[in-house]
Amino acid sequence: MGSRFRPGLVIALAAIALALTLGLAQAQVRPAVPGDRPPTLVNVLRTRAVETRPDATGFSLWPAGPNLRHEVWYRIVGGDALFDQRLRVFKENAPPRPINELPPPSQQVDEIYSNEATGWRYLGFESRFFTYYFAGDHRRPDNGGWSLAYGAEAYRAVYENGDLYDIRFEDQTALDDYNDLEIEVIMIRRHRFPGLPLSR
Repeated sequence: MGSRFRPGLVIALAAIALALTLGLAQAQVRPAVPGDRPPTLVNVLRTRAVETRPDATGFSLWPAGPNLRHEVWYRIVGGDALFDQRLRVFKENAPPRPINELPPPSQQVDEIYSNEATGWRYLGFESRFFTYYFAGDHRRPDNGGWSLAYGAEAYRAVYENGDLYDIRFEDQTALDDYNDLEIEVIMIRRHRFPGLPLSR
């Protein structure tokens, strides 16, 4: 007895496959890739006092307000350290964690083994809520393993179309200078202003 072709079943299976594919695509964390320069920040509105977090293992930021459209760029500016430095970047589709907690390795999107200045890197455009974590680690020559930062310090400037963060990490328990690894992070809010190309 031959099998009967059932178009309704085929359509249902195709719909399920498409839903699974879209779900997996949305669940994936897009890796950081080298990019051009970020869009120009326009008209500074206010600056925030330096925020010091002596117990933080990293620094996190996320989009605020009802409009979640945003894009994130970052780069290493430099650092003055006695030990090796490492920057790890995480991108998680979840609310912020406590200041001494980082996401699991599955959410890590970049890792740079130096505090030498780099070009800008781009974490992509998003229209959903994400929390971004930047962790500055260090390695002493006497133990060979990587250790978390002992603290982080950040300065924030708010512009019409985004925020600029200057984030610095400390690799000494004495918390002496917060200059061992320094990075800049830009979060562009909503969308690029019309007519403003990428800066050169």
